[in-house]
Amino acid sequence: MPAVPGTSRDLTAADAAGALTAALDRAARTDELTLREFRAAVAAVEIGSRCAAAVSAATTGREPGPLLVTAAAWQLAGRISMTFDDGQPTRHTDPRGVIRSAQTFADSLRADIGSPADLAALLDRDDVPSLAGRVQQIATQLPVLADQLTAAVRHWARTGQLHANARHLPPMDEMPEQRIGDVIAGRRVQARGRDLDDLGDAVRRAGSLSVALVDALHCTDRPARPSSTPHTSGHASPARPQGEPERLLGRAQRVAQALDSARQPLHRHHCGTPLTPEP
Repeated sequence: MPAVPGTSRDLTAADAAGALTAALDRAARTDELTLREFRAAVAAVEIGSRCAAAVSAATTGREPGPLLVTAAAWQLAGRISMTFDDGQPTRHTDPRGVIRSAQTFADSLRADIGSPADLAALLDRDDVPSLAGRVQQIATQLPVLADQLTAAVRHWARTGQLHANARHLPPMDEMPEQRIGDVIAGRRVQARGRDLDDLGDAVRRAGSLSVALVDALHCTDRPARPSSTPHTSGHASPARPQGEPERLLGRAQRVAQALDSARQPLHRHHCGTPLTPEP
């Protein structure tokens, strides 16, 4: 998402996350949330998850890989959403709307944390302990955003506001004759009910992992900050934090399986090489 001039200086990342929550709530109450806004919010939550994983690694000296499963799950949700369209034209960006709020959140994270991929730069900072506290405040809002996005998918499943190529929708146990014809012809159809199961499952899974990420960030038994960058090779064997939620790693396999199942329709939409979860 392109930067919004000046916004990263006006708000902290935690305030920006709250503003995004409020914007999603307004859009839901007025039934005006577009698919483009949904994707912008998903991208913002993914960026927030990556930043939280990076700061946790810088604070504890442990590998960020397990915590990056949450970001991978949000990236999967965004890619699955590319199956659908809502026919809405690109509108003027409301300064208080979801897209501008998502951009501001991302800008604030960049200004406060920098690139989540640059772990060495984080380790060189003198304010990592206070930065970790600010990231915890941000992370606690991610499950709230996940609940709002889950509710949006449920709403679309009820109203049938989205459309998709019939070939790209989940298979049915007893497919009606009309849908069979739509699949054969590759027609664009209204998506409702179980047609949105894959998207709903992906968002719910990412939301559950966001809760687990918050739990992991709030583990109190942390080792001292390391003096050098943690090893990132496959031979590294970092100490495991006591009390880290088991479900964070236990659901990584489900993310990988979902990525595999999404691979074929994603190729049809030319969305690039399917994501491989972080180790």
